[in-house]
Amino acid sequence: MGEAAVAGEEHAGWNVARSLAVVRWTPEGRAQQWDLWLRWWLKTSQSQSYLTLSSSNAEHMTLPLQALNRLPVPVPPAPVRERLLSLISLAERKNALNTRIVSCATELADAHFMEALQTCGRGPATERAVGEVCQVTAGAAQSLPDSEQSAMPWVSPREVLNCKTVHLGAVTSRTVAQAEVV
Repeated sequence: MGEAAVAGEEHAGWNVARSLAVVRWTPEGRAQQWDLWLRWWLKTSQSQSYLTLSSSNAEHMTLPLQALNRLPVPVPPAPVRERLLSLISLAERKNALNTRIVSCATELADAHFMEALQTCGRGPATERAVGEVCQVTAGAAQSLPDSEQSAMPWVSPREVLNCKTVHLGAVTSRTVAQAEVV
């Protein structure tokens, strides 16, 4: 809920699923970047809380259009809004670049890994079982004294499955992986 995409004039007349709300901007609203402002506002915790509280309590949350129409949106002075949008756009571009760097580095590492496998060959002398090179553990909850709880490394299945890169350490700031456990 609260995901948004900015559609341009080229998207006019497109078929849209019932589960999506379409917000049409006036040329003046688009020129003042209200479309970008709303897209970012919808990502804030305040907006998400409002949308969640206003949605139906069904298995698939739906938001009545009346609730969307009543969504409070802060309106800072134009110079402040423009400055914030500039900073947000810069952060968005840097994030896209960082994502591309991670993707390219992973592709390069994969290529080197595959080349090394082809060069080394296969067989008992060149292979070892996973259990011989690391400790494999399941995600069972462990009962530790409170003093040790904060230092205990953990990650949820959702974080692993939603991780867009092979770098699990980047999933969340609280994810810690010890070499002997990975």
